[in-house]
Amino acid sequence: MPTPTDPPAIKVVTVEDDDQYRAFLDALMGGAPGFLCAGSHRTAETALAGLSRERPDVLLVDLELPGASGLDLIARVSGLLPRLPIVVLTIHDDTERIYRALENGAIGYLIKPMSPARLLEGLAEAHAGGSPMSSMIARLVIRRFREQGRARRQLEALTPREAEVLDGLARGLQNKEIGAALGISDRTVATHARHVYEKLHVHNRSAAVARALLRPS
Repeated sequence: MPTPTDPPAIKVVTVEDDDQYRAFLDALMGGAPGFLCAGSHRTAETALAGLSRERPDVLLVDLELPGASGLDLIARVSGLLPRLPIVVLTIHDDTERIYRALENGAIGYLIKPMSPARLLEGLAEAHAGGSPMSSMIARLVIRRFREQGRARRQLEALTPREAEVLDGLARGLQNKEIGAALGISDRTVATHARHVYEKLHVHNRSAAVARALLRPS
């Protein structure tokens, strides 16, 4: 039983479409010392409708939901409540979903199956301002930052004209169209493009565009 000196329980709202697993999460939050199940939802729509009433400290979200996806929910909640920590709990470990979830506003990404103790630890970490992540997810994020760092340094080595040519390539323009927009010949565009490829250490247009897209916004 809590005492007057205990810190307030961490109020968690879960969004999970698997009824059995959601019941497990509800029981875990309701029975673990220092935690409280403030709400439980099967869909993103009902979760959004309940946020103002439930006022969670942490939102725990699955990605595969009926109706609006967990990714959509994360983006919506981040816009409405930017200070609310959102933690993903999912079976999906593909890089596309991971990066989209983090870009949309999630601060943690955990992979099922997750031990109850580790899940509670991750929720407490998120509430304290941390970013709980499964070890494999953390490695992917670190690798992404390293790629961004290399790409940024390589992109900074481009001249202003080379950067303009790369921008045209990224927009899908042909050399003649880029040349017309910049007031130079398509042969000059090709020369600049070759220099871009050399500086980015790539061999073609597609690879150069992919490298440019790694640049942080």
